[in-house]
Amino acid sequence: MDIIFYLKAIISLGLVLGLIWLLSWASKHFLKHYLSSRVHGKRRLNIIESLMIDAKRRVVIVQIDNNQHALLLGQQDLLIDSNLTPPHDVQEPIVQDAKNV
Repeated sequence: MDIIFYLKAIISLGLVLGLIWLLSWASKHFLKHYLSSRVHGKRRLNIIESLMIDAKRRVVIVQIDNNQHALLLGQQDLLIDSNLTPPHDVQEPIVQDAKNV
């Protein structure tokens, strides 16, 4: 084998890797607008609250646009309620410090 053969192989590999990098950079840079999930800069999906029931199950309240949905996530995902109304009088939970008790 000749040194020219190895040199051509290394240059070809570098060229292919460079083209792959250029294509990935261009797709991230120029297609960013088309790949985003936001509409007019505002997120449509928000997680309002999450509560662990046990080691395998969790209840999550998600908001999609102006609708709230309660989901039970675990081995089998389940929609609990799809017409939740957000409470108007939300009080912050009272948390006591261990130092003051």
